[in-house]
Amino acid sequence: MNKKTVLLTLAGVLSVGLIALLLINRTTSTPPSPDGTDQPATAQPLVTGTTPPPAPKNYRKWSLPEPRPAVTTPPVAPQFVEVPGAEGQAATPGVKLQAGQVLATVNQIPITVADLVAVEAGQADVTMDPAEYEARLTKAVEAELTLQAARRQGVSLQPAQQDRIATITQRHADAFAKYKEQGVTWTSVTAEQIALEERQVAATVLQQNLVLKEAGVGPSPDPAVQAKYEASLRTLLGQLQASANITKPVPAP
Repeated sequence: MNKKTVLLTLAGVLSVGLIALLLINRTTSTPPSPDGTDQPATAQPLVTGTTPPPAPKNYRKWSLPEPRPAVTTPPVAPQFVEVPGAEGQAATPGVKLQAGQVLATVNQIPITVADLVAVEAGQADVTMDPAEYEARLTKAVEAELTLQAARRQGVSLQPAQQDRIATITQRHADAFAKYKEQGVTWTSVTAEQIALEERQVAATVLQQNLVLKEAGVGPSPDPAVQAKYEASLRTLLGQLQASANITKPVPAP
């Protein structure tokens, strides 16, 4: 082999090595940033799972409350009263409720005024329209029936549903923060209002879960599916009421 052949062979080997080195460097470096400047290559950690986002400042996980203590004393019927009308208008009938009053029992679990409306500390009584009273009492009884059925059947809230309820507190806190920026230093939203809203939303979501378990259908934007869900919900609530011991006295005149 002459000297010229040896030099050509060495040049070929060096060229192949240089190309390989460039390819390795290209595949391991970090791509250029959007502004066109190269960023230093960094080691990428192995992905072993998804890290959850940080919880909001006022987040607290919501779970089913512990069962209330049963009561043996019968509920007290609220009183019908005359609510004075505005100037020049006649009085209207109303229902007067005493704070802390037990209005009904569901399997000896009390339904109080606080299950119908948020009662602030120190508030002695609440007066409302008779039709509103009946609607709120019915909703409160259905909520308690739902909570009891969920405990019996082991039906709970899914993580996303817990987040939905937890955001109730966060939503009110965010709204108050905006008001504070405008110089407002107080809020009309009370802890009692938030607790009542959380209970009502939880009952609604648990009803959906119970219907899904029993009938395999949930709320839907499809009118036909939604109609089937609503019919299944009415059936479920009817069954729960029929199998429960509900005491609900009629308001006295």
